[in-house]
Amino acid sequence: MSGIYQNLGDKELSKTDKQQWEFANESYKSERERKDIGNYVYDGDLSDSETAVWHNHTDKRTHVANRGSVTAYDWAVSDLQVGLGIEGKGSRFKKAERQTKDAHEKYGYTTDVSGHSLGGTVSSQITQRLGNSDWFGQATTFNSGVSSLGKGALWSAA
Repeated sequence: MSGIYQNLGDKELSKTDKQQWEFANESYKSERERKDIGNYVYDGDLSDSETAVWHNHTDKRTHVANRGSVTAYDWAVSDLQVGLGIEGKGSRFKKAERQTKDAHEKYGYTTDVSGHSLGGTVSSQITQRLGNSDWFGQATTFNSGVSSLGKGALWSAA
């Protein structure tokens, strides 16, 4: 994933969606290469190679971006879990949920999530698990992974 896409089909992305895309895009960079985004300050203490966290102290918001597939583990394990519809049992998904809770607890801010591909699926799973929390903001996904055998199946209620 590289660059900021300015369009979705024939429509330009909204300012909010562009920023969500920038968070998702930054999550692919190494932890040392990630930068602040607008008023959001990168939090290296809560971030790792799969998840990136930022805090906006002006607007009292936190953002957690989940990286898509780049490692053999992502492709062989996490993507397979998505394909089988059992991502909720995967360690990557559980760790990202814990990091989202920790990111919120650090300052108590409203917390948003985003991600691309596998990261979008991780963000969707987090939304399913935490979306009813009073501190949970919004989730934005780009080309979220889904499977016709798993949760994307016609027979799936999830």
